[in-house]
This record gives sequence, structure tokens and C-alpha cells, in this order.
Amino acid sequence: WNSTAHTSVGTAFVADAVYFLHGVGVSDTAVPDVLSLMIGLLTLQLPDCPPLINLLLATFVYGPVVYIIWFIIKESMPFV
Repeated sequence: WNSTAHTSVGTAFVADAVYFLHGVGVSDTAVPDVLSLMIGLLTLQLPDCPPLINLLLATFVYGPVVYIIWFIIKESMPFV
């Protein structure tokens, strides 16, 4: 935290200014449950996440879904 702006870690935490890694912190914009996190990930609208990182995270969800849809369509076609 910025030690000149906040005298203790408690006041910095209340002001959402505590970062435990480079660029990673605790914020009020974080989603409270897993369903909201998954919907935000699938619609590419995670809060405070750069679009490229959001897209990279979403590919790990969309990739298997596209493969399963392709496999179902491929197996349902006769003589292919």
C-alpha cells in the first residue's frame, strides 16, 4: 500500500489500496459468487480485467464447448 497516503494496512484495506501482488488487489467490484463469475467470463465482461486477458481466460471455457458441439454434430451425421 501507499504508506504516505495511508498510515496503516487497515486504512489502506478499507480504501481498496492493498495489493498483495503486482496489480492484484481486493476490490468491491469482485463478484460474490461463482455463477456471476462464469457469466462474466462467458460474456467477456469480467470487472477490472483487460480484454486480452479476459479473452485468453474465456478460450479455456469456449474451446471444450465448441469441441463437444462439433463432435455431436459429426457423430450424428450418417456415412461421414
